Amino acid sequence: MTLRRINTQLRAGCFWTVWLLALIVATAQPENARASETSSAVLLVDSSARMAGKIGGPTALVAVGDALASNFVSYDSKLNLGLVTFGGAGKGCSAATKAMPIRPLKAATYAQRIAGLKPSGKASLSFALNSAVAMSMKSSIAPTLVLLSGGGDQCGGNPCNLVAALEKQEPNLTVHVIAIGKGGRNAAKTLKCVADKTGGQFQTAGNSAEIAAAVATAFQAVAAGPPAPEAAQVVTTTEAGQETNSEVTTSAGWTSEATIEDDAGGQTIVIERTAPGPDGTAKAALDQTPLHLTASLVENGRAIPTELVWRVYAAKRSRGGKYKLLKTVKKPAPVVQLSPGEYLVNAAYGRAHLTKRITIEPDTPSEERFVLNAGGLRFQAVWPNGQKLPDQSVTYDILSDEKDQFGKRQPIMTGARGGLIIRLNAGLYHISSSYGDANAVAEADVTVEAGKLTDITVNHGGARVTFKLVLQPGGEALAGTRWRIADANGQLVKESAGALPTHILAAGRYTVMALRGTQKFAREFQIKPGEARQIEVVAR
Repeated sequence: MTLRRINTQLRAGCFWTVWLLALIVATAQPENARASETSSAVLLVDSSARMAGKIGGPTALVAVGDALASNFVSYDSKLNLGLVTFGGAGKGCSAATKAMPIRPLKAATYAQRIAGLKPSGKASLSFALNSAVAMSMKSSIAPTLVLLSGGGDQCGGNPCNLVAALEKQEPNLTVHVIAIGKGGRNAAKTLKCVADKTGGQFQTAGNSAEIAAAVATAFQAVAAGPPAPEAAQVVTTTEAGQETNSEVTTSAGWTSEATIEDDAGGQTIVIERTAPGPDGTAKAALDQTPLHLTASLVENGRAIPTELVWRVYAAKRSRGGKYKLLKTVKKPAPVVQLSPGEYLVNAAYGRAHLTKRITIEPDTPSEERFVLNAGGLRFQAVWPNGQKLPDQSVTYDILSDEKDQFGKRQPIMTGARGGLIIRLNAGLYHISSSYGDANAVAEADVTVEAGKLTDITVNHGGARVTFKLVLQPGGEALAGTRWRIADANGQLVKESAGALPTHILAAGRYTVMALRGTQKFAREFQIKPGEARQIEVVAR
């Protein structure tokens, strides 16, 4: 992998309005306990009549089914997954939503359920979103949804307004959206809004290969879950000019890069959890004192003008070992009202963050400026000949520079996209770049400098390969086929299912095995960097 770094001064106005919702002050659980938790999500699949349209061969619904089946195999028993489908036999919107409750993923069961869908009826998208959130809350999990939709709501609902209301009630709501085909592109503004308002990924997919890549990226985001706890500095503010240092355990929740359209006039959300007074009503805020919060990237730098995420926590852990979240404010320089006492205040600007311990004195307005000591990364990927790869086809995992006692690195962010600015605390990081969903991976170490943007160019040598099982050369692909791809050393590279699965493979020699029922058919092949191939396996 070759890297080209171009460092330029980041001016506050050049950070645009791209940001990440991040960093929840976390539990006191040991790191290995958190790492063993199984991630959970609800999958929403559009099965309306519009999914009957073809996209480069199969129908949109068949392409979605093949992509999901492949990922079901990869994550079998590794995720908890619920399923909501929207569409139905009727022409109207009365055909409700079919659902499977959240439970450990069984690849064969879920793939069979998706394969049995027939595209019909209208898309009651808002109803499906509401149902999925309700399913998540019933299972007591943070609501994370993966939505595959061929367009907007056909039943009069407004998905964007709906998720905005749901997100105010459930701040941890995340919806990763994949817009399918022409209908998805036409409704991109609405569908992108659903992702943006919840800090989720937004991807478009116009053919089978793009759907497969987008689904793989979304599943990676779900599987990543909340990264393991990390130590963060807490600055305890006492008297003016005096600071003492202590440590607090914090954790970054999964977020993805999102573009915010500043047309809502403020975008401020305040969630207050106030203890009831003696009469059962909320306490009056008469004894509260204003705290003015600002943040900059570097010492003596300009205040960050775009939306930050501020979280105020109780200074002491609750019985469950967590810090109680008191307020969440999405605004660059908010004034929050707090009763006298101690608090933990976290400022998050993408993955760059700082937590301070702050003491509020009675009737003494105060101001706190956070110096995040942060910079930015921006990625792009190219072929060996220098031709740029589409941003949505490549993902980047940002990992800690140091390894633990098991030789593993702590994930900082997974599934990042190229072309967007990712904000991080200054320091060393390890980057793993994946082209597609198989073994086309490039790695390198990078340095983030405070107040600077570092552009990273990744040289990828993968190739796009499509597989088909046929009765005779040039024949139609046989449905119901499972695939196993192994490298020259016999190591399994990828398992998938479907009539025409497409994967990006690193250059080299491989053996592919097609399994249909009890029959097995194999073929060896070789690919070169940048080469697009279709590999036929003849069933004989």
